[in-house]
Amino acid sequence: MRAWRKKIEKLSLHKKIAAAMFLTPVISSLIIFCFYYSYMKEFYHEKVEIFQENNRENMTANLKSILHQIDNVSDQVLGMAVLSEDFDGYSEKDDYEKLLLRREITGQFTNICISNEMIDHIYMLDFEGNGFSSNSEWDLQEYLEEMDFPLDPEQKGRSVILPPHRAGYRSLGSSAQGPYVLSFVTYLNRFTKSGSIGLIQIDILYSEIEAAMELLEMTELDFSFVADEDGYLIYAPKEEDAGKLASEAVYSSCNLGEIMENPDAGQNSERSVVSESIEDTGWTLIQVNSNAMLAEEMGKMQRTWILIFLVCLICAGIVSLSLSHSITKPIISLIRSMGKVSRGNFDIRVEVPESRELAELAFSFNSMIQEVDSLMKENIQKEHEKTRLQMMTLNAKINSHFLYNTLNTVKWQAISKKQMEIANSIVALTKILEYSYKDTPELVQLKEEIRFIEDYIYIQNIRYGHHVKMEYEMEEGCENLYVLKMLLQPVVENALLHAFDNNQENNRIVLQCNTENQHMKIRIFDNGRGFQYEGFDKLTGIGLNNIKERLELNYGTNASLEIESTPGKGTCVTMKFLLLREGEDIQ
Repeated sequence: MRAWRKKIEKLSLHKKIAAAMFLTPVISSLIIFCFYYSYMKEFYHEKVEIFQENNRENMTANLKSILHQIDNVSDQVLGMAVLSEDFDGYSEKDDYEKLLLRREITGQFTNICISNEMIDHIYMLDFEGNGFSSNSEWDLQEYLEEMDFPLDPEQKGRSVILPPHRAGYRSLGSSAQGPYVLSFVTYLNRFTKSGSIGLIQIDILYSEIEAAMELLEMTELDFSFVADEDGYLIYAPKEEDAGKLASEAVYSSCNLGEIMENPDAGQNSERSVVSESIEDTGWTLIQVNSNAMLAEEMGKMQRTWILIFLVCLICAGIVSLSLSHSITKPIISLIRSMGKVSRGNFDIRVEVPESRELAELAFSFNSMIQEVDSLMKENIQKEHEKTRLQMMTLNAKINSHFLYNTLNTVKWQAISKKQMEIANSIVALTKILEYSYKDTPELVQLKEEIRFIEDYIYIQNIRYGHHVKMEYEMEEGCENLYVLKMLLQPVVENALLHAFDNNQENNRIVLQCNTENQHMKIRIFDNGRGFQYEGFDKLTGIGLNNIKERLELNYGTNASLEIESTPGKGTCVTMKFLLLREGEDIQ
């Protein structure tokens, strides 16, 4: 040990630093990896279990939601059909009465399907062989041929759920097999108020069940299936297995029937099986979870640690080599460099010597040179910019005065010609220009912004032929509060340019203003065409983006901008920011 210690002491300073810098991250990474590997393994195991449990709960909730919606639709249909006596003696009615009754039934069925997007179609049969449906293209003959149980006037009322099957009756004369559907059938007995109705069938597409079950991305070895009390698959990992007996379906080398009959037997070190009953249905949800997801997560963690370890090795090597080479610079280099700077050469940079004290001096000197050079360049740039702005200001004043005088001359010419509409337009335009060019503070009273908007709308209505009416719903005192100058105009401009059609009538833009919790809230909404709003980052215009940036720049977190739009109904822009009265400044 002493011999090794003496060898280490004999090493030069730069070798000691290089070795220390190289070994420190390596040893630290190994220690951290050893201590936290077991902890992270347990953490990921719990994470995967929670993910699988949440997935199962979501699937169960979605299935219950579908069943609940079906119950509601069934109640609507039964309330419309079963309690009515209009179906009695249907065959004895004349053709016109049958046509009216059929239109009424199919219309009500269609309305129920439209209001419940999950429903594919509704079918109803009476004991005389007549069929009614929301599907105008269905094949009644094929429907009767596919029935599992013939209708009997002496039948007892009951409800059954038919497993997924091909709805060949869905399209008349179609050569295709038809889509997979799940059928909810209610057989009505002869003791109901209308004794003519045999059954009512509600079909939903199998794709709705798939959407409820395929929630989150999982590995190929993780799957779920749903079976009824007779062992038929309500949902299967493969669509072609839907409607089969679970014992006839095999997925991922697992027989679904065996797993359903004995979930405990299907569990091993590679997978686990969880079974859950769907209440009031006789359905059972089986979830098969493998260790593939845990292995994947652990593999990600291991790759991350290996990458960190390699990065540490590379960084340690680079830093150690850099430090070892940095000590070779002589002190005289520092002196010569400082001499060049003293003669006015501010482009030079002092090389960093090996000594810590001299290194600190070199860093400070380099910073001082850079700062002095930056300040000199900045002062020169400011002088140039100041001169340019002065010239721009002078030109703006000359141009604005010339424009005001010219517009004033044109206005009086229009008045002399009794063209009052032209004169009023010029007055409004002059006010707009005066407000835009006027050297006013960033904050103005809301009433000044409103006067500007009134003139702006007047000009735009004349320019584009619009007939847009501006309305105000103001809380008392809001007109004297302060807002950013030109804050509202871009919103009104968007409404004028994009919200209304030329032939549209009763065009309105409403400005609401109120205060709440020391904040000012302004809502501007129109009754225009609206649009499909997909998020602020999807907007391509610069007006609303400019408003958002100005609010954030001036108010920070005390401001917000929200947009709501519905196609065919209009658009609403809401701005909320810190309330300011006369004499107050933005903090």
